[in-house]
Formats: sequence, C-alpha cells, structure tokens
Amino acid sequence: MSDTPEAAPPTSSTVEPPAAPTGSVGPRREPPRPSRRVRRVVVVGLVAAIVLSVPVLGRIGVDAALRGAGPGAASTGADPSLPGYQAFVAASPTVLVADVGPDGRLVAAALVGGSARQGGGGVLLLPAALRVEASGPTLGEAFGDDGPLALAGRVEAILRVDVGEVVRLDDASWRETVGATTTLRIDNPAPILGDAGEDLFPAGPLELPADRIAAYLHRRAPGEDELEALYRAELVWAAWMARGGASAGVLGDLVRGLLGVDATVLTLPVSAGGDAERRGYTAAVGDVDEAVALVVPFPAPPERGGRTRVRLLDGTGDPDRSLRAAGEVVPLGASILVVGNADRFDHDLDEVEYHRPSADPAARRIAARLGVTDVSFTDQPDSAIDVTIVVGRSHRFDPEVPNATVAR
Repeated sequence: MSDTPEAAPPTSSTVEPPAAPTGSVGPRREPPRPSRRVRRVVVVGLVAAIVLSVPVLGRIGVDAALRGAGPGAASTGADPSLPGYQAFVAASPTVLVADVGPDGRLVAAALVGGSARQGGGGVLLLPAALRVEASGPTLGEAFGDDGPLALAGRVEAILRVDVGEVVRLDDASWRETVGATTTLRIDNPAPILGDAGEDLFPAGPLELPADRIAAYLHRRAPGEDELEALYRAELVWAAWMARGGASAGVLGDLVRGLLGVDATVLTLPVSAGGDAERRGYTAAVGDVDEAVALVVPFPAPPERGGRTRVRLLDGTGDPDRSLRAAGEVVPLGASILVVGNADRFDHDLDEVEYHRPSADPAARRIAARLGVTDVSFTDQPDSAIDVTIVVGRSHRFDPEVPNATVAR
C-alpha cells in the first residue's frame, strides 16, 4: 500500500431504495433500482500479459507458487498450448479512495478495481461507519486517528483484498481529478439544502459541474442516512465512468481503463449495529466476497492472508472454459494466482485438490459450488497454493456467471 495524494474513479448500481424521510422537506424521488450490470471478464494473455505480474509474487515466490505442479510447470517461455503449462495471473489493480469532507473527516471510502486489460471491475462504496468487528473502530475513526494507511489496513481486513494505492479526494482534488470542465448528469433522488435552507441541488435531473461534485457528496438531504447518501455517491461514480473524463494518475488511469467495459458500481451490503453511542455497520463475509468479485475480478490476497489461493487448470484443451470457471470461484473468497493446463487434456470430470489440512473447508466449499463430490488431498506444505482445480469436459457452468474470454 502507498499513500498517494489525489487522483480519480468508475460505473452502474444496485442498492436498496432509500426510505422516505420523516417530516416535510419538499419532494423526494425514490431512486430506481437498476439491475446490476453484467460484467464480462476479458483476460488478456495466457500467452503473454497474464504472466509473472502479480504483486503478491514478491511475497510468496515463483518457485513456491508452482511447486507441486509436476514436470510440466512452465516459465513464461513455454508453449501455452501444451499440457502442463502454467503462468501467474496478473492481479486486478486496485485503488482505495478516501472521500474527505471540508472538516477533514472521512465521508466514505471506495475501492476501485479492474482494468481495461482484464475487463470487468468497478467501484465498491464503503460507509465511513463500517467496522471490521462490532466493537472495533469505524473506517472514519481509523482514518481520523492514524491516516490513510490505517484506513487501507481496515479495508484490507474487511474485504480481504490487497489495496494497491490510497488516494485522498477533497473538494479541490475532486475537481482536478474529474476534470475542471467535466459536467456529470444524474437523476438526483432528494433535494440537498444549504445552510440557510436554500435548494442547492433540487431533486430530479441534475447537471453537476466538477466544482460542485464534492459539495453534492458531502452534504446530506434532510432525514438522509449514510446508506442513502451512498446511493447518491453511486450515481456520481456511474456518471463519471460513463463520461470518462479523468486526470493523469493511478486513479484516473483506472477510470479511463473502465470505459467501454461492463463495470459495476455498488455499495457493500451491511447490517447496522452497536449501541446509541457507537452506531455503525458490519458486513457478512459471504456478502463481502460476492461484492468484491464484482469489482475486482482477480483479487490479490492481502499480506495478512484470508483468501484461498487457487491454481486453476484447463483439462480439456479449451482455456476459455477454465477462465470462465474463475467467475464461479472468486466469489467464494478465492484468489486465482496461477492458471494454465492440466497434465493432459482428456479430463472428463472437474477435480478439486487441496494441499494443506487447513484448506480442507475452503476446498469443500469450492467443490460444492462446482458440483464436485470427491475432494482429494496432496500434502504440499511448502506450496503457496492452497487448492488446485482442474476443469473437465463435463463442467456445468452457472448461467448467472458471465463468460470469460481470452483476448487473442
């Protein structure tokens, strides 16, 4: 993780519609509930670009990741059409955005993930009142007490995904990052009032110039709670990604890379909790894993661990099949670290094998998801891979999981 000042974000949304506030505050529009956009995962480079570019390799080592793969385990120079070929997956890049209000407090956080090379990706919004555990500090408290790197550590603990960069956006940097001449068009669900009760941002179709984006995000509509405010943030991110304007820098590069692909913008599903003095939100692991998979197609595990490290192999001679299976595995909390070919191309059934006793529960969850009844164990305590999956001819793909394709 590195602390980088300023930069820019991504696409479409799905959250519960905000409840109507109490009191008379003028017209309030119930936001629509667009269906989550289907993401198409485009993986470039079983032949070239996918190889040896995962940041996590510096921690696990090349030899350790491929150990136990058999004599066919290959380097970047091997023929990817041959049995036994294996290569490292390029992890989806990530940027953590800290949206900071005029008082210096965290308003919200956003994980931006994906790239043009891999396709998919998007933005996952996180409330400032989100906690790792019910009794711990919120994201806002961690940011206020210890800064951006503490925020990144909390986000990594919740999402179990490596945070590549941290970008702080305030009033000035929002304007610079989006582009000073950019105007976003949104359908504002609720009127936003000024200090004197004036109508700053009326409900309905709204043109939002770059120099007013921060004010729109940092003010609350009367009776609006944090999750309702995040719905408005979804609209801004989606409009920005559709517009495509972004300054140079790591965040701007990610936003531009998401143009032309089916990306997703959503708020992390959370549950409210805590007493009257320590209200906040927590998120269930299953909901987290599903949400992360939508915006980070190939997540790198954080340094502290927490993800099942998977080797995904094609047992049919058709690499598209195994890559499509990645979309079924990542939502179970997996990181695909190695892809390639099995020892032969006549595998009929899918196979799931785990390499250390602690990986047994994860292997069985994956097997259940893939419809595999027999799970095998091969002891490889020094391997950086927890589970190996071989995709066979009889694999039945979940119709809800989008296709993955290989760009040739």
